[in-house]
Amino acid sequence: MYEEYPKSSKEVMNKRHPKTIYKFRDWNNSHHKRILQNNELYVPSVNQLNDPFDCLIKYDYSEIENEGLSKRVINLYFEEFGNKISELGYNKKELINNSDSNIQLTLLNLKKYYDGVFEKNREKHLGVISFSKIWNNLLMWSHYSNSHKGFCVGFNTQKLINSRKFENGCKVFYPQNYPLVKPFDNDVEKITSIFYNKSNDWSYEEEYRMIKLFGFHRNNDEFKKQKIFYFEDNFISEVILGWKISKEHREELLIECNKKNIPVYQIEAVSNNFKLSRERIN
Repeated sequence: MYEEYPKSSKEVMNKRHPKTIYKFRDWNNSHHKRILQNNELYVPSVNQLNDPFDCLIKYDYSEIENEGLSKRVINLYFEEFGNKISELGYNKKELINNSDSNIQLTLLNLKKYYDGVFEKNREKHLGVISFSKIWNNLLMWSHYSNSHKGFCVGFNTQKLINSRKFENGCKVFYPQNYPLVKPFDNDVEKITSIFYNKSNDWSYEEEYRMIKLFGFHRNNDEFKKQKIFYFEDNFISEVILGWKISKEHREELLIECNKKNIPVYQIEAVSNNFKLSRERIN
């Protein structure tokens, strides 16, 4: 069963945050180690995400195409890029209900052009960091934690939000159908539909994500620095070790966590069941 799709954007943003959200990691990966050794989280750009549809939901222009140059549509065009329309020599009153298909196509293409520029900027300058609301999903351990040989870090959600390093924090929704996003929807509706919707193929992840905006920098190194989020020790609520973790990695992780007084749990199998349990080991 998939969770019912929210009735409104406000309903999404007002959903209660989970107390702890989880990041699955692999201790073999030197970059993944930095989450404990350096208190670092990496925030990838949209164009680095593993789902090619993620944050790149396309607008549906059919409604404004069918509506033509109505008063409502012309007002929306002028609100968004009225100066450019005036530069082209068009007058608002003359455009309303104009039947010239060439003019309609010109304005529609102008809208699509600006939307395309926004999408390109979004791919590079919007960062998304993904967590999960669950720690005991078999597939998450398999896909993101070296087939149960890695570890999982539980973060205090409220501390991440209070850091003010992120624009939004929200659960991800997995609708059965491709989201309908209208080009003149308000910002909250667009944000909800584009940034917090994924194919229901990903529903097992039960993702909770946070968004970060990257500023423009001519220097590539300065741009990359924005992708690193540094946090205090107390942002981590717990660390969970994979079912198949090696003895060596288990000991190394225990040492790192004990330095910071982080509770550590060991994954165990539930007897006669396809489920995971855990037991504290420090």
